[in-house]
Amino acid sequence: MNKLENKRILPENIYKAIKKIKDKHPEAIFGGSIALTAMGLLNREIHDIDVFFDRRCSIDFDLFEKSNGSSSNVAYTYDNEKVTSILTPCKVNGVKCCVFQEKSEFLQHSTFSIFGEKINISQANLAIDAKRRYAKGGAIKHINDLKFIDNALADLFKW
Repeated sequence: MNKLENKRILPENIYKAIKKIKDKHPEAIFGGSIALTAMGLLNREIHDIDVFFDRRCSIDFDLFEKSNGSSSNVAYTYDNEKVTSILTPCKVNGVKCCVFQEKSEFLQHSTFSIFGEKINISQANLAIDAKRRYAKGGAIKHINDLKFIDNALADLFKW
């Protein structure tokens, strides 16, 4: 069993939300803690979903519920000359989601299987880079995740 098939790590409500997104958008790429857990770099409960789409993709925004009764907004961020559009705040089946649209060159990914379902997962370096940015702001969860990732990578590359 892979770590994403452990319901203590990937609760059923989050799996169902991933499946709902994937069924509507097979091209969706899952990042963040989902990708890092799939690669064996995290070993904790997943609480939310980071999902990426190509900028040219037409997203079915009806899939994403407005969070806390507020209206969802598209925000634009600029990071190293890369423009990212983000739909915030939103949920799928009650699960918090961060939705990103990126240029295709920033969407390198691989496939991974959960309960026989293939999903696209982002590269580890992208998820780790995002965690580093959040950790700089003092986010304890991301600081702890980075410590775990460092140890997992050290164990992986022992000679």
